[in-house]
Amino acid sequence: MKRIGLFGGTFNPPHLGHLHLATQAMRQAKLDEVIIMPSYMPPHKDAPELVSGSTRLTLCGMTFSDTHFRISDLEIRRGGKSYTVETMRTLRKLYPRDELYLIIGSDMLLSFDSWYCADEILSLCTLLVLSRENELAPETLREYAVRTLGLTEGVGFMILETTPIVLSSTEIRRAIAAGEDVSASLSDEAYEYIKVKGRVFVITANASERKAFYTFPECCGCSGDVGAAFRRRRREGVSRRSAARYNEK
Repeated sequence: MKRIGLFGGTFNPPHLGHLHLATQAMRQAKLDEVIIMPSYMPPHKDAPELVSGSTRLTLCGMTFSDTHFRISDLEIRRGGKSYTVETMRTLRKLYPRDELYLIIGSDMLLSFDSWYCADEILSLCTLLVLSRENELAPETLREYAVRTLGLTEGVGFMILETTPIVLSSTEIRRAIAAGEDVSASLSDEAYEYIKVKGRVFVITANASERKAFYTFPECCGCSGDVGAAFRRRRREGVSRRSAARYNEK
């Protein structure tokens, strides 16, 4: 029986903060692997700057390149709004004997009771809640999970205390659009990919405002386990500096 974590998001783009949180969840919860799942379209917010699924899959493969991470295109292939319950139903069928864990932030826990089919999600997996420094105290999160969601710690949920790397995909896109250096925020491979193949363009937000944002180019060959392709590249001599930053933690 394996312990499998699911770490989802738009990853637009994936950055070292995402890598840090996924790594901490894997280590603290002793997960055998973590599935990285880029969403096709988040159900809870508009995403006008969301770039193609194939590009985000490629960048995830470049960012989460450790062998414990597996990149999945399940939600990208399914299309439409990416509801967690639908993904968990599929994973439960694929891994009927394994323990499934959903990795979420403390802010997501506090809105979890409003999620689509929240009770069914809780029946399919255990919540791994990343309690980040300078946010709500772990005791507050535990009380919410027990009283509001009716969960039992260690069975329905686990609180993992982490010190985050404070990064924002939105701010990274804005920085790239402004011509600023974002190499410290991204893995080496993702940074080089964006630097070479990315492009900035301007759209009209409304009659009086113009808004610049960053888009990635289309790419091909991104379905399935994308991470494996980039692990092969690493074995062929691609820089290991990004991974080394986390091997020490």
